[in-house]
Amino acid sequence: MKIFFLTMGALVACAPAEQPMVMITPEISACDVEALGEFVGAERAVLSGVVFTVPVRWIEPDGLITMDYNAERINFELDVNSVIARAYCG
Repeated sequence: MKIFFLTMGALVACAPAEQPMVMITPEISACDVEALGEFVGAERAVLSGVVFTVPVRWIEPDGLITMDYNAERINFELDVNSVIARAYCG
């Protein structure tokens, strides 16, 4: 039994150290209609790691929204499956 534990210890000591994962968080700092077009058709979860430095509004199906206009705000309209159907500024 002691030989087994010594052998396992030697194998673990030889295993390569696990490298920490480095995640790069994309940042969206302006309302750019052309850049937003790439998100249309993607699920809402795709943007969970994105940092927005501008206001963002998620518009659910049949959701109520205010009529105020903010040129810097990004609006994402979602369909019933939480897929982005439209992305626009305002």
